[in-house]
Amino acid sequence: MMASKKMMSRCETAYVVVMLMVSAVRASDDTTRYTSQDGRIHVNAAGYFENVTAEGSKLFVPVGVNYWPSSSGTLLWSGHYPRDEIRNDFQTLKASGLNAVRVFVVWESFEPNPAEYNQTQLVHLRDMVGMAKEFGLAVDVSTFVGWMSGHRFWPKWKQDKNLYTDAFMINRSREFALTIASTVCPHVSHLLALEYGNEMNCCTDPAPTADIISWTHLIYNMFNKGCPGVPVVPGTDENTIIGDTDWPLGGPTGRIAGDVLNLHPYPVLFTPTKGDGLLDPLTQAATTYDVSFVRAFGPTFMQEWGTLITGGTWQQDQYIRHVLPTAWANGANGFLYWCMRDITMYDKVPYSIQGKETLLGMFEGNSSVVKPGMEYYLEFAKDITRATAPPKLLPEDDAAAIGLYVPWHYYQHDDSHNPGNFPNVSAVRATSAYHLLRSLHHVTRVVRGGLPLPTPATQLRVLVITSSLLDDAELAALHAWVHDGGVLVWHGLARTYFDVATTNASIVTLVEDLVGARLFRSTQHAPPVAATPVPVRIRFNERDWTFSKFVDETPLQLQVTTAAQVWNATSCRGGDALVCPPVAMLNRCGRGAVFAAVPIVEAEPMALMGDAPKRDVWAHWYAGELETLGVPNAFNAASMQDRGVSHSNNLVAQMEHGTRTYLQAAAPPTKSMPRMYTGRQDIQTVALYGGDASARAALRALGVTVIDLQPPLTNASSIPDTTDAVVVASVAHSVQLPDQFVINAWATAVSGRMVLWHGVTSSQVNKDMYDHFGAAAVDFRSPLASTFMYNDREWTIPANVWPVRLEFSVTDTTSPAWGTAMVLATDSRGIATVLRHVVAGSVFTVVTFPVDAAFNAVDLKQWYAAMFQ
Repeated sequence: MMASKKMMSRCETAYVVVMLMVSAVRASDDTTRYTSQDGRIHVNAAGYFENVTAEGSKLFVPVGVNYWPSSSGTLLWSGHYPRDEIRNDFQTLKASGLNAVRVFVVWESFEPNPAEYNQTQLVHLRDMVGMAKEFGLAVDVSTFVGWMSGHRFWPKWKQDKNLYTDAFMINRSREFALTIASTVCPHVSHLLALEYGNEMNCCTDPAPTADIISWTHLIYNMFNKGCPGVPVVPGTDENTIIGDTDWPLGGPTGRIAGDVLNLHPYPVLFTPTKGDGLLDPLTQAATTYDVSFVRAFGPTFMQEWGTLITGGTWQQDQYIRHVLPTAWANGANGFLYWCMRDITMYDKVPYSIQGKETLLGMFEGNSSVVKPGMEYYLEFAKDITRATAPPKLLPEDDAAAIGLYVPWHYYQHDDSHNPGNFPNVSAVRATSAYHLLRSLHHVTRVVRGGLPLPTPATQLRVLVITSSLLDDAELAALHAWVHDGGVLVWHGLARTYFDVATTNASIVTLVEDLVGARLFRSTQHAPPVAATPVPVRIRFNERDWTFSKFVDETPLQLQVTTAAQVWNATSCRGGDALVCPPVAMLNRCGRGAVFAAVPIVEAEPMALMGDAPKRDVWAHWYAGELETLGVPNAFNAASMQDRGVSHSNNLVAQMEHGTRTYLQAAAPPTKSMPRMYTGRQDIQTVALYGGDASARAALRALGVTVIDLQPPLTNASSIPDTTDAVVVASVAHSVQLPDQFVINAWATAVSGRMVLWHGVTSSQVNKDMYDHFGAAAVDFRSPLASTFMYNDREWTIPANVWPVRLEFSVTDTTSPAWGTAMVLATDSRGIATVLRHVVAGSVFTVVTFPVDAAFNAVDLKQWYAAMFQ
């Protein structure tokens, strides 16, 4: 039997009480609850930052950047302190209309030995925060920075001691937190937050959840001792949403300490919801759903956000224009872009191995000019910082919204009673529903299981369970909610809900009453139910639907009892005398209604995640469910605008009228594009970087001499003078930036040389690459199959060769220099596939998919022959 949930923690209970107070506080505009403290920044009961003075309180929306100086990056505290550069940057932020900045304290640089503090660095930190104050910038101070940009920075003296369980490390943590808080406190009026550290939930030591929560309470208390009243924020990344984190936002295992929760949403790369690029509404939905999710647990700060790819102006602009207003409407209380400047420390870790981290600045060089595609962020900042109140209708108050149900047992970590939910799976399913429902113009909000459900008559009428597994108490609460007038869409029915052998009989009775069906029981009055093969097909909403995923692997064999309408499988085994089992049912229950579907409905659109046209047909399924339940179409342009929903994003209407063009592919070339002179009449010697066996075999089959390049490359002399071409094979995805610079220098030293690059990943991109390629990466595209013409034959790119395909372009890039290459081939999805660029008389050819992993031996030999002609 499923166990009942544990009692809510004190933190959980306190938050529920606070949220119940929100409406009353906002209605009375009560500012007497605050103490005048030098204009300090506080968090109000509605979850928004405020400046509090003797005159009262005023909404403060932080809109700014994450910050490392361009000249030093993460090495800021390891060498020269670039005070003039920092001052100029903060002045630029102020002049641009931004009002907040997040800075980072690398623990090792401030405490090089246990209990031995670098006083010079403490002075510099205080000075840095003071300069921010001078320019009116509120500062988020990230304290325990041991992880940044894909690299670890923990103090060497930490060794293998656990930060959360080792008594020595706990004591050092306590003292360090107190020291940093005390150091910056002289500028308390401009302290936006004190933060535990950057993304500690994904990149520190594993420990029991209780120990981590205890550690956060300890550091919270030290922050308050060193600088009382400053808001505390965790600094966690997206793994609190999509990962089985031991830093829970809430639930049976408790809640990490903090006045404000935060998120670091990034598109495509770092999320399991991988839409087809920045222009795909699903990609945008993945970010804004995350805001809704965190908001259901507490005040929500978009502490880091960005595009992770800055070469394309149109893609960035459209993503930002959709995401920021919607995030604000979904409850985000602040926004800090990653990051202010490009980083010039190309040859230093982490940048030498994480190339994309060098290009994420929002300003051009060291200027005050924002990059093309980023202008809207300044427009947004100008508007939002003038706001005197939160959105007209906060998510938790929107009775017209459709609730997306998050189960009480969301995290697996240390929750022995979790019935089988996994955050990475639950998040993808909920994001799918969020995207499709909003495409139908329905506003959504996240509703948490295990807490009191909103009253149907006045607070929330419609709730969707996206195939999560629930405990007994949740099932009982949902039964009462539906009887009270709630409308429930329930996907993913589990056998255990109906089985008295595993679940309390009283709970089974409630579930049967909700669904209007029970497990099949053979009687003389009931015709036998046939077995249903997978996949299961049904006819619903004037369409045929196919389902392949079920909670129990195979479809439940249910028998209808009180369901008013039933949709049976259209095919089953056993002959005409047998009844195909119900796949979906409509049941009236008390004053409410339930539409229950046996399959894991969300699995179907998510299997088509990157194929937007096929995926978004599933909006019709949701439309049919809601219509069957009597839920009206929610479209109203004015009300949608108030809630941050774009009425131009109605996928169903666009599909019906053929107006959806954001992913419309360009037609592939009908014949090969002209060949470009390679600089040599023949290629005799090739230096192969990456050591790929298939590439080596294909090259030798052409009769060329192959030299293996062994990284790291010291300088251009690491490549023999007899080399005609360097081939960077697809497997060399870890090629570091210094080696790239050596290859580029070798190529341009003598006219007529050639570089052939197969497949580029985000870790490799950098300004020098773009300059030599004459093109820039502009988007992350899904790895769907496609075809293209080159050298008078058609080539096929298989699906899923790499998890993400980096799209290069020569149009609408953020620098004119990155639009000078010639596109030799474009695939059937409209993605440039082969590009060629001449620099100093030598030729750089980039192929944007991993050729050596995609082609068989015969095709690979022909491919290299075509490349070297």
